[in-house]
Amino acid sequence: IPRGRSSAPTPFFDLRVRWEYTVTPRHRFRKFAVVSDRQRYDQLVAERGETSVWYRRPVPGLAVSDPEVFALEQFTVNGTPVPFTRQVEDAGQIYVVDLGTEVITDDKPVVIAFRFRSLVPRNGHVFHLNIDRPTKGLDVELSYDTDAIERVRLMDFASRGDGGRVCEEPQAAVVRYRYDGWLFPRAGLVFAWTLHNEQGAQLDQAADAQPQANASEKTSAGQHAGIGKSSVNAGNDDARPAQAA
Repeated sequence: IPRGRSSAPTPFFDLRVRWEYTVTPRHRFRKFAVVSDRQRYDQLVAERGETSVWYRRPVPGLAVSDPEVFALEQFTVNGTPVPFTRQVEDAGQIYVVDLGTEVITDDKPVVIAFRFRSLVPRNGHVFHLNIDRPTKGLDVELSYDTDAIERVRLMDFASRGDGGRVCEEPQAAVVRYRYDGWLFPRAGLVFAWTLHNEQGAQLDQAADAQPQANASEKTSAGQHAGIGKSSVNAGNDDARPAQAA
């Protein structure tokens, strides 16, 4: 993020995400799907097996079946690359990884890692990282492009008790998060960014709102991600995240 070499800002950022986690596989096939049809989304979510499904609202001139919009770039088991296939549909695309029968019959923990790339709107301002299954421990690192982004804040909707440890390093353009406890479905993190040209406008809005009284605000996996020139690191299986991009 930003995309391209033009001096004019583009409407999208490149988001690159890498997950790494340890698991004992129970299903031979691992799928990644991106769709713009709500009925198709519900069908894929209801399927048995390991399927990560993302729903993206239809946008004129931007087909979710386009690999420029979403692409699985790599999948490994214990560091060994595993080939995958890509299926194109009218309302999306599906990547299918065949883990083989040996990893299932061995019934032993393995380290799975995968990397994908996606487009996110610049003016969307948020990136959701969702947990959809019980997970023990989470390490996340988000790096971003300071040429486009002024600041990134992290909102923790995942941890319990004392919460996770958040470390913001603006000079290094990195936000880190760590939680050693258990995470459960419907939990997640939200990364919110402010663009350079929005900083002044937001300060003006805050000053205008100051006189108002009683204003209120609510504010073993590893992942690495990045926005713009950025990326996120995480090591949890993010299957079936019910989010709209």
